[in-house]
Amino acid sequence: MSNGFSPLNVKTVTKSNGGKSLGPSEGLIYACKKLLEDKKDNINEIYDAILIDEGMS
Repeated sequence: MSNGFSPLNVKTVTKSNGGKSLGPSEGLIYACKKLLEDKKDNINEIYDAILIDEGMS
């Protein structure tokens, strides 16, 4: 959020992907690519590491 990018969840990834459901790995790849495309080289580093919780909501 500090970089002006809202977190994505399963519903927003599916909606952004034209309604096509993606598996967990593909969804993560999609979200990472979207972040890199939208922010390009303009991502402010604020943490040394990122924890990804794969829990179901």
